[in-house]
Amino acid sequence: MIGVLGDLIPGGISHIQCADDTVIMIDGSEKSIRNLKLILYCFEWLSGLKINYHKSEVFVFGVQQEEKELMANMLNCVMGVLRMKYLGIPISDTYLTMGAFDPIVHKMIKRLDPWRGKFLTSGGRQILTNSCLSSIPLYCMGFYWLQDGVHKKMDGVRAKFLWQGTEEKFRYHMAKWDMIARPKDQGGVGVINTMNDCLLVKWIWKIFQEPDTMWFRIIKAKYMREGCFFESSAKGGSQFWKGLHKVKHMFKWGALFQVRNGSNCKFWHGCWLMRVPLSIAYEDIYRMVRNNCYVHECWDEG
Repeated sequence: MIGVLGDLIPGGISHIQCADDTVIMIDGSEKSIRNLKLILYCFEWLSGLKINYHKSEVFVFGVQQEEKELMANMLNCVMGVLRMKYLGIPISDTYLTMGAFDPIVHKMIKRLDPWRGKFLTSGGRQILTNSCLSSIPLYCMGFYWLQDGVHKKMDGVRAKFLWQGTEEKFRYHMAKWDMIARPKDQGGVGVINTMNDCLLVKWIWKIFQEPDTMWFRIIKAKYMREGCFFESSAKGGSQFWKGLHKVKHMFKWGALFQVRNGSNCKFWHGCWLMRVPLSIAYEDIYRMVRNNCYVHECWDEG
C-alpha cells in the first residue's frame, strides 16, 4: 500500500490519527485499495472491533466522477464531497470564501439561546463574552486568516450581546467596538479582541523551532525549497500558507535574533538599532550599493 506525497516525503504519508479519528491515504491504485481492504479486515479480526463503512467517507482527487464512485464502491464507503468539516475546521480544494465560516457565527448565536441575558448585569455579559463567545472561533483562527467580513459578523454577535443581552429589543451601542475591545488601562472595558494574527504568527515561530516534525518537513519540501520562510513566496500556496505571509511582518516586529557569526543575517534588510531596515533608513546609500549582502535569514530565540 503506497501513501501520498511521495515526491515530498520519502515513502509518503499513509495515515493521520487524532483522538478516535483516523485518515488513511493511499495512491488510489486498485492494488492499494485491495491491500487496504485486507488490512482493515485483519484489524477487525484481531481486535474484535467492527468498522462502520457506511459512516466512513472516501475523498478522491484528480480523476473522473465514474472512477471516484468505483473506488468508493470497492471500499464500500460513502463518497465524500468537498467542502467538508474536519475537527471543526472547513477544508476544501478551493479558496474558502466568507460563507464557509458562517457555521462559526451560527455557533456563537446558538450559544446565546440558553442564556438568560436579560437577567445578567453588564459585567456578567462581559465575562460570558470573554470566556465563551470569544473562544469559539479561536481554533479556526489558528489555521486560517479570516476575512474582515467574517470578523465583522463575529464582532456583531458579541457587541449585540454585550449591549442588549439576548433580548430582541434594540438598544443603542454607546461606543464603537474598537474602543470596547481595548484593555482597561487604555480606556476600554477589557473585551478580548480577535487574535487571528497572533495565532498565525505562532505558526511562524513553530516553523523555526520544530524543524524535525513531519508537518515541517512537508511544508519545507513544498514551499521552502530555496531557503527559510522569509525567502519563500505565498504565490500558489494553500490558504493556510497565504495567511502566514499576511502576518509575517508582525513576526519581524517582535522577534529577536542572534547575530553569532553573521552567516544567517541580512545586513541591509534586518532591523538593527532602529525599527526599520537599513535599506529604508539609508535608502540613498542602499541604492548605490551594487553587491548587497543577501544571505539566508533565520531567526533564533534571543
